[in-house]
Amino acid sequence: KRLTLFKEFEEANKTAQQQNQSREKEIDRLVAEANQMLQGATNAGLARAFNDASVKYGGEADEAKKGFYWSIVFLVASVLPLVAYVFPIPYLDVVSAPTSTGVTLGGVLSRIVFLFPGVWLTSFTALRYSSLFQLHREYAFKAAIAMSVDGFKMQAPEYKEAIAGTAFIELAT
Repeated sequence: KRLTLFKEFEEANKTAQQQNQSREKEIDRLVAEANQMLQGATNAGLARAFNDASVKYGGEADEAKKGFYWSIVFLVASVLPLVAYVFPIPYLDVVSAPTSTGVTLGGVLSRIVFLFPGVWLTSFTALRYSSLFQLHREYAFKAAIAMSVDGFKMQAPEYKEAIAGTAFIELAT
């Protein structure tokens, strides 16, 4: 009876080992697929985040461009009194220099002070637009890199480690 039980145990053990081997292969396959999906999800998540940032900064850059245009209008409006003083305009005696006394250096310098807010506003909005436009470009570039990593790896599987490293360095900088 013991021999029969031992024989049944050995057969059950062999069957269990065979089943475990097939299960192990299935587990390895599922883990590999999960890792591939996780890697794709990571790249997709990065691409999405970079694309969202690119869209955000692109919208802010458009608003900054409008602000820049308005600052130029303000600058031109602040220049007009100085131009009217230097080049007398008939019927505008309020801002124009009296033709009998002429234009004085002190009069010009005192009116130049009115240009400072317009110049400052224009330079500020130009710098802001430039910065936001640069951010928009950088994040769009990073989104493109993050989206293309998996495709590059599939096209050149022997270089996938180098491709991933290069992409990581580009995204980090």
